[in-house]
Amino acid sequence: MLAAGATRRDDGERLNMPLDEIAGKFDTDMLDSVQTVLLRKADEAFMTAQPLKRATDELKTKLRTDPWKIPSLVECLCWQDGVVRAEFGSHDEIEDLEVVLCQPEQADSDLLNAAQLQGKVVVTNRGGCAFIEKARRVVAAGARGLVIVNTDDTVCIPGGDGEYCAGIPVIMIKAQDADTLLSYGNSSFLYWLKNTNKTQILVEVFSISSGNVRGSGEDKRGTFTISGTESNGHVEFEKRYDSATLTAAAMDIFQSLDTNSNGALCLEEFKPWIQGEWKGLSDENAGELFNLFNKVHNDVILQAEILQACTYRLDMFPSLSHLMSQTFASTTGHNTAGPYLAGTWAQGSSVGEFRLDLSAASQAQQQRRIEVLEGLASRGTDNLKEVRKVVIRALKDATQKAHVESTGGTSFRAVATALAGVLSCEELEVLLELARANLIAANLVEEEIIGLRPWFMFINDSLRQVTANSVCSNVIHAICSGLTKLSTIASIPDGRYVFRGLGGMRLPSEFWLEDSNGVKGGCERAFHHN
Repeated sequence: MLAAGATRRDDGERLNMPLDEIAGKFDTDMLDSVQTVLLRKADEAFMTAQPLKRATDELKTKLRTDPWKIPSLVECLCWQDGVVRAEFGSHDEIEDLEVVLCQPEQADSDLLNAAQLQGKVVVTNRGGCAFIEKARRVVAAGARGLVIVNTDDTVCIPGGDGEYCAGIPVIMIKAQDADTLLSYGNSSFLYWLKNTNKTQILVEVFSISSGNVRGSGEDKRGTFTISGTESNGHVEFEKRYDSATLTAAAMDIFQSLDTNSNGALCLEEFKPWIQGEWKGLSDENAGELFNLFNKVHNDVILQAEILQACTYRLDMFPSLSHLMSQTFASTTGHNTAGPYLAGTWAQGSSVGEFRLDLSAASQAQQQRRIEVLEGLASRGTDNLKEVRKVVIRALKDATQKAHVESTGGTSFRAVATALAGVLSCEELEVLLELARANLIAANLVEEEIIGLRPWFMFINDSLRQVTANSVCSNVIHAICSGLTKLSTIASIPDGRYVFRGLGGMRLPSEFWLEDSNGVKGGCERAFHHN
């Protein structure tokens, strides 16, 4: 199921996480066994020149036209804490333009510097007139964006009259950000966004394939995973920190409170912290919360009780709210720098905007994969045929001698060692990624995997009997469904043909006449019908 990235039937989770995440979520033995399954798939599907060339061409096309389908390194820029759009503004991407302060600064009368605002992002202060009146004046001057500076260090969504649409992006920022924005002078608005109150996140893996969004990464707070959906260019996903990150944050809180270092908190240690978290909490209410935390009612809160309360109810504790799940809604785009996603994010009561760019490192990595595949294809048919023989032999030997005890699978490490002379580690890695992407595209579910693996032989043998087992219709349906999906990602090997007997048609002579090796065709009984 992990090799195919299949969907679980219990919770609907799709196991299409990147290969390196398998070791973290399960263990290294599981990853080792999955890699062997994928090498078998790669050997069957890609270890000849033509399939390698096709895969290379497809990867080139994806990199040029739809790079999000390739697991990629991306840079996610979150415009946090005080950048919100007006209801009456457009939702276009905020352009990379010069910033100019309008005169008068509240744009509450005719603009004195209207001639200087053409094609610029205009900054105006709140007050003096309605938001839409400010917008009308700067739009008339030819501005390409409007920034409204609030009167304090908060933001609100600038409202309109329900009819007027400015046709340009209109946002509000905090008062404290205005001086910084204007101090950049002729620098661009996006440059300010990238350098003021913003968080740069490096997402190590991010991909959009078959309507599913997957990713993972690490920032200053810890490691996280990304999952979501895509439809017609609209992308929604959620960023969640892993349990280790949440536990570590809660542990830091506990250790800072446990002044006696005895592994438990008394009321005197607990009360100042909870009253700091919940402003205005009385001593009596603090005592009631202490009793709620104290599950075993022994007058102290144990470490496990703090960890459970903090990690399962992050929304209750302001000091941990930055670890709550973060949702993103965006659309795809493309400019001279490459592909990007842009949209809005929300985390509890906080909202903002974000931009996610395919990094230069990722594009270079994908280009390197293309070069590796081109190198393999250039070896030619004869050389690849010899490589396949070595791969098959290595897999056979490892199957007999190098089992992974915890999974029952075959050790990939043993296979890779045997292949050191014919395939480099980089070539193996690219082939495994190629095979897995191919399998994931089939969108298999757990029932189909079960049917195709342990049940297929039983059903196949049963249907060949004089009296076939007819009580397994659901299993047969799952097998047929799985085969149908796999047929969409598999092709007949180059130089081979499959003949299917049809009523009233004559099969080729090769089925009736022996060749020089004494071989002639036959009919697979599974194709027989009454």
